Amino acid sequence: MQAPIILYGSAVQDARNILKSAQISTMVEVLRSALFSSTASQSSYFFSASAFANTFKTWLTGLAPADPPKAAKEALDNAIMRLNQFDSADTIYDLFAIGDALRYAGEYIENLGKDNPLNEFRDGLRPQPAFNKQTNRARVSIQDFPLSGWPDLGIFKNTLMDRSVVAYMERYYGPYIGADISGTTTDALAVLAYYWKDKFSKPSLVEGAKAAIKQGDELIPIATMVLQYHHTLMETGLALSLASKSMEGQPSDAALQSFNFYDFSTLTNNSTVSAVKAVTDNGNATLGKDLAGCGLVILRDLTDIDGSPFADVEIAALIPKPDTSKVFNLAKAYPAFSQTRQRQMMSSTGYHYDDRPPSLAAIASQYLQELGFGDNADLASEAFNKLIKMNSLELKQANSDGDLKTYSDLGDALKAINAAGGQVQGVQAVQMVQPQLQSSQQTDAANGNQAARQTSAAPTDDLVNGVNPKTLKAALELMALARQ
Repeated sequence: MQAPIILYGSAVQDARNILKSAQISTMVEVLRSALFSSTASQSSYFFSASAFANTFKTWLTGLAPADPPKAAKEALDNAIMRLNQFDSADTIYDLFAIGDALRYAGEYIENLGKDNPLNEFRDGLRPQPAFNKQTNRARVSIQDFPLSGWPDLGIFKNTLMDRSVVAYMERYYGPYIGADISGTTTDALAVLAYYWKDKFSKPSLVEGAKAAIKQGDELIPIATMVLQYHHTLMETGLALSLASKSMEGQPSDAALQSFNFYDFSTLTNNSTVSAVKAVTDNGNATLGKDLAGCGLVILRDLTDIDGSPFADVEIAALIPKPDTSKVFNLAKAYPAFSQTRQRQMMSSTGYHYDDRPPSLAAIASQYLQELGFGDNADLASEAFNKLIKMNSLELKQANSDGDLKTYSDLGDALKAINAAGGQVQGVQAVQMVQPQLQSSQQTDAANGNQAARQTSAAPTDDLVNGVNPKTLKAALELMALARQ
């Protein structure tokens, strides 16, 4: 029978860390390509600001509303202050200040008043009901957070509730749980849409938003938010790829036509702008190289087995060709996670509410063919149900018996794939793409961007009964901070 490549124990967290590393690497490359000019000497410590950085700063500084509300004026002043801290003349100083400037510019739009058409466009970019705070975007502020000493950033100061759809998805896909779907991402797109409409005479805010995405400008706020721990990459991509009122009539009725975790070009609607494409192509090659061309899904995590009298390790699967697999089309997967969460709301008796978090096995069982368990639904279900009940000893024995390809060491799993020439389970070998700096002929329109971030260290195989997942998450985040 066909079987996927199974990871268990510390190999699962190692795979999360590898995915996180690839995302971070690509996000850093995004900022380098989008914000630095290729005219600077490569041997110089200081780099010249790109055309986008200078043009956007000039445009925003020139916004002079006749009589803005006080809060709007303060937000605009803060945005301009951060832009001045970003660069001076052609020298960049505080790299992340431009991300803060975009967030302040979003606050400026928000405080212009409800009657402002730009504010209406901004509000309409937020997909509903994914942004409904009562039902789906479920997060709470950490009690006494100011006393914790942690940085005042979204991922650290908020904790996601079990009913958060995004939290469910982040448990399944990794690499870590963030701060829920990102409103700051859509706010930044509204600012950039206005920028393109006003500066480059686009006929509408919708066309301005499309240009900002195609030219890679929207990658800048995505990268800065991920690298500054405001949101995860998933939370930014979902915000742009779910259907929204402002983008009705566009493909998928969304700013992004699709969003695949393993295809960075989906964040630019497959832009062909050379500087942008070079970054996304290299990001895709990085993902392919780091995980041997596979995508990661978590079949059982520590939240699932907390308090279990038998299950003692996490279980995950490596999936071939993730860039074309429907498993990783996250916007289309969102409804399945929402509905599966609802189906698990009641206990087996049907009369009592279940207080446990939603199960990862419940969502994975809907994609057994795509996960590599074979085309026969009955046999696939039987094999999967047996797998998710195994403990570490049984998982090790299954590999010895030849029933499953199970690995407690990520390196061994990747070596096995690479030794087969990248052809295990249809995995294709990947060639690295050399990134290109933008040329001096390319304008601010030709910029690329991407971002990711990190938390959590690898749990060991003996993390068994009594582990509180929220306590564990906090401890792992502190350990990650200590390493930086």
